[in-house]
Amino acid sequence: FRNGWENLIAARGELAIEGAENICWRATKTAGETLQPGLLKNFVELKANTRYEVSFYCKVSGTTAQTTARIEFGVAGTTRVVEPNRNWAQVNQVFTTPATPPLQNLAVRLSLSVGTAATFMVDQIVVQETS
Repeated sequence: FRNGWENLIAARGELAIEGAENICWRATKTAGETLQPGLLKNFVELKANTRYEVSFYCKVSGTTAQTTARIEFGVAGTTRVVEPNRNWAQVNQVFTTPATPPLQNLAVRLSLSVGTAATFMVDQIVVQETS
């Protein structure tokens, strides 16, 4: 995919046009599937003991059930509730890299989870150093 992001689950997600010109990532799941579609990117040479913000916009349709967005930064992770059938919602979290080694390679994973059939969309993913 764009900028090095890959599907967490092979062949489970694609680039799609949403609206007039917006290109975003989209994945679907059925009610019987327990999988959590999402994206993964490996970042190299991140600075030690440094704050990084992970941010993205997401949208969930085709369900009225509560949906969970999960952000993982290396071994740290957090979840956020995403209201279904709404407009785009921003999800963000600040993480601090471990104190050693001086340069680190970490994976960032974004995933979405709901117990029903649904369509997930993700756009404008940003991972940046922050104060």
